[in-house]
Amino acid sequence: NYNEKTLRLITQMHKAITIIQFKLEAEIIDRRPEFGMSNRKLLEKIDFERGVFVYEGKEYALRDTNFPTVDPADPYRLTDEERELVEKIHYSFMNSEKLKKHMRCLFTYGGMYLVSNSNLLYHASVPLNEDGSFKHVKIRGKEYWGRKLLDKADQLIRTAYFDEEGEDDKEFAMDYIWYMWCGPEAPLFDKDKMATFERYFLEDKEIQKEKKGYYYTLRNREDICDQILDEFGALGPHSHIINGHVPVKTIQGEQPMKANGKLFVIDGGFSKAYQPETGIAGYTLVYHSHGMQLVQHEPFQSRQKAIEEGLDIKSTNFVLEFNSQRMMVKDTDKGKELVTQIQDLKKLLVAYRIGLIKEKV
Repeated sequence: NYNEKTLRLITQMHKAITIIQFKLEAEIIDRRPEFGMSNRKLLEKIDFERGVFVYEGKEYALRDTNFPTVDPADPYRLTDEERELVEKIHYSFMNSEKLKKHMRCLFTYGGMYLVSNSNLLYHASVPLNEDGSFKHVKIRGKEYWGRKLLDKADQLIRTAYFDEEGEDDKEFAMDYIWYMWCGPEAPLFDKDKMATFERYFLEDKEIQKEKKGYYYTLRNREDICDQILDEFGALGPHSHIINGHVPVKTIQGEQPMKANGKLFVIDGGFSKAYQPETGIAGYTLVYHSHGMQLVQHEPFQSRQKAIEEGLDIKSTNFVLEFNSQRMMVKDTDKGKELVTQIQDLKKLLVAYRIGLIKEKV
């Protein structure tokens, strides 16, 4: 728990860095008009004299009208102090050995999606049109959709990290990483906006709403899930989509299993901020030879209660899918790899026996 003075200081720091965020985002938006995000340049929509926010002809009351680092005549210009701070933060990020280690791990083992044992895992969305067809997204003049879109996004993320400084492809890819976080057609987001400004500075609840892409409603349909699974080559009677990004509001009766068991949503887990919204502390998906199991966790209340009353994290198990015939190693992706290796070794042995290859002495 923080005292009032510390809490006020944290609040001021949070506000200051948020304004810097909006200014830096405006630079990307101006630099990349193809992102179509000019409507997210919001500081220019503040009427500083009257203390209101004007958006699409409507006025909204501001929670806070004190913006000492914003010049109404040039709202996106960084002050000298802000620029110095950004340079220091940039230096810290670029020279953090621990962060570099984590990033190398992500690029070695991570990806935009994973197909494993007929299961397809991805974070947020495969953008769709209203009719359920894959949405065509234009990137640098070329259209991508479905699996091709996620492959392109993966390639851009790697370009941003590995390419030489100053190259045009790297500059675009770095900007696209930001777009991936909050862009309307980004497969890691797929909402009309990220309403950070609206939530922080406006009282009106309606303008704070983020409209989700069609994927988030269409994923409830089994035929749509089958279409996505086919697109990514996740085939077989026991294929599933493992999805994340949007917390499951269990408190409102929402279930993590959708589309007749074709899709599971596992997200919002141990984040305390989501718990009043979800009613739980998230899920863990357990996959083994018998099938799939979902473990639902209750919120961890406090260390004191855990010690005094023995209240730890309480979990409930649900069987999602039970296979009457256990999956063997040979049925898995790794098993298929091992079978191929065994076949290769047998061929080598035959080649050795008939004298095609010689033993090294």
